[in-house]
Amino acid sequence: MILYILDPESSALNRFLFYTDFAILSYMVACLAGFYLRQRWGQREFRTKHFAVSARQAVWFMILLTASLYLLSHDLFSLVNSILLVLALIFLESFFIARQKNIE
Repeated sequence: MILYILDPESSALNRFLFYTDFAILSYMVACLAGFYLRQRWGQREFRTKHFAVSARQAVWFMILLTASLYLLSHDLFSLVNSILLVLALIFLESFFIARQKNIE
């Protein structure tokens, strides 16, 4: 509802609120969808492990969507920028996976 009311072009506060609300909404949807998909079709593990992985990947998805929308609003969205953004997020995810394996 708030996303429909706010116009990100009118003021800096509205722009901040719009992108913050969009980021929170995309995080919640991605986290819940990832959790239920892992619980339904994933390996049989503890629910906390499903949720931890879903939350981490939801953060990356939220960053991807919000950054893409921000770049698109400033006419900076291109194939090169989107590939670099995806590669940066893949690097960060692989870093956290490698770090987690070193801890265990």
